[in-house]
Amino acid sequence: MKGYTEKQWGRDCKDLPASIIKRLPCRFTYDNNYFNDRYQGIPMGGYTKMVANMRSRRKCWCKGDTLALV
Repeated sequence: MKGYTEKQWGRDCKDLPASIIKRLPCRFTYDNNYFNDRYQGIPMGGYTKMVANMRSRRKCWCKGDTLALV
């Protein structure tokens, strides 16, 4: 947790305000899922493969900060 927090905020943990800890969810279960949704998961092969498959099926281009499909 310490390494991730320091990478995320770009400074030592002890230099961060204590109020940041309120952002962390407290759990009293051994369920390691982040959400309580019934169905959740990661696409087979990861998100990179999923997006590559989407792009290979339809022509698309980037315009500004949006993805437009033809």
